[in-house]
Amino acid sequence: MVLALLGLGISAYFLTRPQASPLKPVYAALVVPQPVCSTWDFTPVNGTLPLSANFTFHACRGDAGQRFKFVFTGTELTGPHPGQNQTATVYVTVPGVCTFFTADLNGDWKVADQDIGQAAQGFDQLRPTDSNDSRDVNGDGRIDIRDVACIAFYYGKSQVPF
Repeated sequence: MVLALLGLGISAYFLTRPQASPLKPVYAALVVPQPVCSTWDFTPVNGTLPLSANFTFHACRGDAGQRFKFVFTGTELTGPHPGQNQTATVYVTVPGVCTFFTADLNGDWKVADQDIGQAAQGFDQLRPTDSNDSRDVNGDGRIDIRDVACIAFYYGKSQVPF
């Protein structure tokens, strides 16, 4: 499982999933919940092992505060388990509003001391406009008391991964 916390704009990921045999290109990609306005691209890379793919997420303000679950599936062609499905799961969180998902900075599905510590490390800093700094929870370009207040609001809460 991979968790990505990003700012508004474009974030790119390179997924690698080593396998015992070559895989077909990804034949299924599932995202839950459906984004309101964000878009994404997934390009499988065929050939030798490991199976690799480029995944790019284009976030928009309409999806701020959401966490999306992407499940990518490929099928093993040869090797010990021909026809077996292999999957990779990626979680992407879009900051911009105060929600449980944006307050959970380290992506462990609970808001705790580690999240407050991460925000404190960047406290009172401007973030570059092209940065995907998840500590800027409300997306205003600054890591400040409003971001820490959001984390404090959800402190001690946890959720079960979906």
